[in-house]
Amino acid sequence: MKVLTIITVIVFIETSKAYRYDYRKHEYRTNTKQKTNIYDNGQRMQEVYDVVKKYHEDDDGVEGDDSMEVLYNKPEAEMKSGSEATIEVDALHCPQGCVCQYAHFSDLPISHWINFMQQKASSSATGNAAPDDDLINDNESNYEGDLSYLINPFVKQSTCIIQEDTDTEKLIGTLPHDIQALVLLYTGIGRNKTVNTNILKALNQLQTLEVRGSQDRGLRLVLDAPLHFLKHANFESITLMGSEVVKRPNNFVHPKEVFKYKPNIELLNSMEFTEEDINTKHYDRKLLVELQQQEQEELEIVPYEVYIEEVKKAKMPTFYGWERLEVLRIQACGMQELSWEMFMGLDELQHLSLEQNNIEVVPPFALSGATQLKTLSLAHNAIHDLHYRNLAGLFELQVLDLSDNRLTKLTELSFPPLPKLEQVDFRNNPIRYIFPASFWVMNNTREMYFGSNETPLELWGNQPFKKLTQLRQLEINNVSINYLEQNIFKDLISLQKLKLRGEINSLEFDAFSGCSELSELDLSHCQINDISMDAFMGCKSLRMINLSHNNITYITPGLFDDQPNLEEIYLNNNHLKTLPKTFFQQRKLMVARLSENPWKCSCDMANWKAKITNQENVPPTERCINDYFSGKKLSCRKFSNYKFNKQFAPRCQNFNGRTVFYVLRKQMQCGTQYLQLKNRVSSSNHRLPHWRKMEARLRTSKNNLTEQPYDEGSNPLSNRMLWQLQKQEKVQATLRNLHENSLDYQFAKVSHAKRTEHAATDVQNEI
Repeated sequence: MKVLTIITVIVFIETSKAYRYDYRKHEYRTNTKQKTNIYDNGQRMQEVYDVVKKYHEDDDGVEGDDSMEVLYNKPEAEMKSGSEATIEVDALHCPQGCVCQYAHFSDLPISHWINFMQQKASSSATGNAAPDDDLINDNESNYEGDLSYLINPFVKQSTCIIQEDTDTEKLIGTLPHDIQALVLLYTGIGRNKTVNTNILKALNQLQTLEVRGSQDRGLRLVLDAPLHFLKHANFESITLMGSEVVKRPNNFVHPKEVFKYKPNIELLNSMEFTEEDINTKHYDRKLLVELQQQEQEELEIVPYEVYIEEVKKAKMPTFYGWERLEVLRIQACGMQELSWEMFMGLDELQHLSLEQNNIEVVPPFALSGATQLKTLSLAHNAIHDLHYRNLAGLFELQVLDLSDNRLTKLTELSFPPLPKLEQVDFRNNPIRYIFPASFWVMNNTREMYFGSNETPLELWGNQPFKKLTQLRQLEINNVSINYLEQNIFKDLISLQKLKLRGEINSLEFDAFSGCSELSELDLSHCQINDISMDAFMGCKSLRMINLSHNNITYITPGLFDDQPNLEEIYLNNNHLKTLPKTFFQQRKLMVARLSENPWKCSCDMANWKAKITNQENVPPTERCINDYFSGKKLSCRKFSNYKFNKQFAPRCQNFNGRTVFYVLRKQMQCGTQYLQLKNRVSSSNHRLPHWRKMEARLRTSKNNLTEQPYDEGSNPLSNRMLWQLQKQEKVQATLRNLHENSLDYQFAKVSHAKRTEHAATDVQNEI
């Protein structure tokens, strides 16, 4: 009996760990472009239940027992070490269908979501990008500085499976009353089951509650009693319901009574405009009409008595009384309707997620009760419009996720004052227009993300990003603009990373003149045709520029002369045939990706460097200074790494796709002497005087006039021989000039003249 019990517990624990891994893997990839759907929890939970049931049916002594006595699983530190136990383990009762164990709070799924949201907030503050490839990162450095494990290294956790015929109240009653984390998994299909929060009041030490159901949301959780001791709540794929017996606030003040902010455009809408006024002012008549209609629709607030009746009728859930709640995640629960009373009194709430609930309209002041909210996610809903009263009162908000909704435009009426907002995500919204003054209330925002595969974002010179003086990173994945002018990004004086995708015909002069701190510029896949010579003037901090996958046919000489810190240039997949001779004279240039271009090779490419064109960027190396005693990281720096790769070598179109360096060495017959001469002239530290350069230019121009013109229509073989002869003559003339200008030659010439003069003097004396 004891052996079977121990085997059952071990199998259940391992299966639970596998479930948690799959849950984290499928559920929390929210920062990628294509976010995954809800993982089928019911199938996984049914597998867990079948494993437990199989072991119990094999033992006749366990049949009919409502509960079994098991020990909490020992912590990993105790299990791995063969010595005595380091942590005292209590013998407690755990009912059948549940598993009880010690676990780190950081191992719970809700903890990983908290960690992810905190990383997003910290990445905006520090300027370091949060990891977007995988939310689950087991690197210990993620928990650097977290000393909570010294106080409470483990929490007592219970994971229970609920079936359609499970007596939930009896199951909860037999759980240890000192558990700190409870996970309820519902596996029923086709029938509804109701669970009340009132049965959880006995677990007064509970801090974390997770309730997860199947895709049909067959489990109904009735919030009929506030759990004032709870800190973290996670509800997935269930139906949340309210109760009339719940105590609601009596002495309340509607948020509209204390919120006095009004944008300027709202004052303009209240005035009467004639056609002449509208034409003379810089306001679009159509925009004004739309804003007036929007204001009239959104400002209609029904009387409070009628509103209370509607709330009671719909049985909206309310979290009033959950005053210690810090994290609330409601995902795929079908909670389409929101109310300002729902989150009233949650003064400790910091993280709120309402993803995948088919929310179409956010009512005015719906979230104003959570006054200390730092991160808010409304992603994967159906929100089609925003009014500044919808998000009013969130003065502590730092991260706002509105991705995967149906927003079509952003105006001055869209947002209330958000003084601490650092990151906002609008990706996968069909936003077509951004009107002036849309972000004037976000003057502390550091990161912004736009882009939709359906609708391109149209930009014009109306300064859509004005007043965003603290913005450091801007990403627009589908932009449409004919000429990228200087007024678009003029006020982004702190911008460090800019990424654009879409259709941009031309880059005009001083297009990025206001972005003096810009270090990374990604304009790949933008169908760019022309680039002005002064397009990047003023971007002296530019370190990387990506112009790949465009339609560029020509690079203007001096295009990158104002970028002394440029390290990486990507020009691959364009229509380039030649480059300026000064292209490789950038002192800090490490990577120049020139592959996939129809290069027309000639000996003018002799100064191309394979160690630059064939390089690729690999993950950087991190070097840290650690504390001598504790080993804790004090400060870290990342260094760029590069690797040589022949696959990135540029190829010549006029030599059947052979690499440039092979053609220069084997087929062009430029000659080693010519190559050495070119390198010697370009790398010489002793520059010629100006009058010497003028004489050389005059001689070169005279030689060009006397040379025979190159006839492309004649015999290619004769033209080839003539070209080689002309090249040899030029090389000989250049060598002759260098010899005449050398110090040895001048000294020999002077010595010869002196000897001649002395000889003539001696002859004259003899005569």
